[in-house]
Amino acid sequence: YHAEGTYQIPRNRAEAEARAERPDEVLLMAVSIEGAHIFGGGAVSNTEALARVDYIKQNWEYPLFFITFSHHFFNHLCGHAHSLPDIARFLLNQDQGMHEGFTPLGWQVIRQLLALDANNQRQPALGYRILIDIKHMSPLGRQEWYTQIVRPCLAQGDAIPIIASHCGYAARKTLDEFIAHEAEEEDGVRIQTEDGTFNAWGINLCDEDIHLIYETGGLIGLSFDKRIMGVAGTKREERQEQANNIAALWNNVKAMLRVIYERDDLEAVQKRRAWHCLAIGTDFDGYIDPISAYKTAIELADFKRDLLAQIEGAAAQPNPAPFVADFDAEFTPAYVVDQLCYGNARDFTLKHYPVR
Repeated sequence: YHAEGTYQIPRNRAEAEARAERPDEVLLMAVSIEGAHIFGGGAVSNTEALARVDYIKQNWEYPLFFITFSHHFFNHLCGHAHSLPDIARFLLNQDQGMHEGFTPLGWQVIRQLLALDANNQRQPALGYRILIDIKHMSPLGRQEWYTQIVRPCLAQGDAIPIIASHCGYAARKTLDEFIAHEAEEEDGVRIQTEDGTFNAWGINLCDEDIHLIYETGGLIGLSFDKRIMGVAGTKREERQEQANNIAALWNNVKAMLRVIYERDDLEAVQKRRAWHCLAIGTDFDGYIDPISAYKTAIELADFKRDLLAQIEGAAAQPNPAPFVADFDAEFTPAYVVDQLCYGNARDFTLKHYPVR
C-alpha cells in the first residue's frame, strides 16, 4: 500500500482554520504528548519541572495542543490507572503511584499547563492553555481534578474541555465505584449490560466521566484495542461472543450515548450533542491488540462503512433506542458517522487550538 500527501502543524488557530479549508490537500496535525513524565517530576527540582512547562509554551514553534497527564508509570505528579494486563506484570511493575491522586507538584504543573492560578483564575502571564487528556489518569486523580479545577471553573464560565483520547466504556456509574473495586482489576473483569460486555477497569470511562466530558464540551477518542473495548481475553470466549469486530466498537458507542440520552435534565436537541463528543482514538501507535477487522489506518474506511451499517440497522428496528430514534433529514446516520470519523475532531481542534 502506498500513500502520498502533505501534513502541516499550524502555529496558531488562524493557521489551523486556513489548513482546515483544504482537507483534500493538507492533513491538519496537532502536537500532543502522552505522559507528563517529560517534565521530570521526581528526577529534577520542582523549579526545573515547572520551567520545562514554561519552555514548551515560550519556545516551541508549534504549540502543544494537549497532554496525557499520566501514563503507565508514576510521574510524581498524579497517580495512574492500572493499564497493563497480568502477563505484563512479570516484566513491568506499575505499583508505585498506581491508583493514587495528585501530588503538590502535580497541582502546580497542571495549573501552569491550564494557565490558572491557585484560585482557578485565568493568568495570561502563564501563556496559552494546554488541554488535559485523562486517559491513564487514576480514578482518584480524575476525581480530584474534577473537584478542584474542572467543576469550579465550569461554574464560573470557564469550561475546560476534558479529553479522553483513546478510551472505552467501563459500565460503572461513578469514580467512587472504580475506587471501591481497584483490587479486583484482574484480566477478564468485565461487566455485562444491555449494550454489551465492557472492560470494567479504571482506565476506561464511567458515567461520571462521560457526563463531565459532555458538560465541558470535551471529546472521547474511541480506542481500537480489543481489551479496552471489552472483547473476551481468551480465544475460546472470544469465539463464543463473536464481538472482535464492529460489534465491540458499536457497543461502546451505544453505551456512551445512552449515558447522556437517559438524562432527564436535557431536551432532545441537547442530547444530540452527545454524538459530537465522539471521535476516533485508535491507539495504533500504542501497545495494543487491535480489533481484528481494523488493524491499521488502512482499514478505517471499512470501519466507517461498517459503523454506518450498524447505526442504520439499529434505527430501522422496532422501538429503536433513543440515540438512533431521532434522526431526521439533516441529522442523519451518515452525518453522525462523518462527524465521529472526522468532523468532531476537526471542529474540536479548531475551537480550542491556541490563538497565540
